[in-house]
Amino acid sequence: MRELYNTLIKYRWLILLTVCFVITAGLGEYGYISLRLFATIWLGVPGLLITIGNDYYLWRGTVKKERTPSVAPFLGGGMVAVCILLWFGRKYWAWALLPLMLDYGCLPLVLLGLYEIIPYLCHSALSRNTEKQAKRSDANGTDSDSAQS
Repeated sequence: MRELYNTLIKYRWLILLTVCFVITAGLGEYGYISLRLFATIWLGVPGLLITIGNDYYLWRGTVKKERTPSVAPFLGGGMVAVCILLWFGRKYWAWALLPLMLDYGCLPLVLLGLYEIIPYLCHSALSRNTEKQAKRSDANGTDSDSAQS
C-alpha cells in the first residue's frame, strides 16, 4: 500500500493532467472550448517561459559576455505557435509565425547557423578542390607553374 501511495505522489501532476483532460473532453459541445483552453494553457505557458529563457540566455551571452547554456531550438517558439493555431484557428495563421521569429531558438538561430555554416562549407569545398588539383598535377609529373607557361 505504501508503494502505491509513493507512486501516486510521484506522478501526481501526470494524473492531474489526465483527469483534467478527461473532464474537458467529456463536456459535450463545450468540450471543444475547454479542450482548446486546456491545450493553450499547457502549451502556451511553458512555451512562453522557454522563449523568455532563450532570450535571457542570448542577453547574458552577448551583453554581459557570460558563459551560458545552449538554447532549446524550436521548442519555445514552436509551442507558442501551436498554441496560437489551436486558439485562433487557421484564420490567423500568420500570427503563429511571430513567436517563431521572436524566439532566439527558432528563426534567428537558424539564420545565424546558415550565416556561419555556408562560408565554412564553401571554404572547405574550395580547399578540397585545390588539393585534388594539386594531387592531379603531381601525378602527371607537372607542376602548376610550368603547366601554365
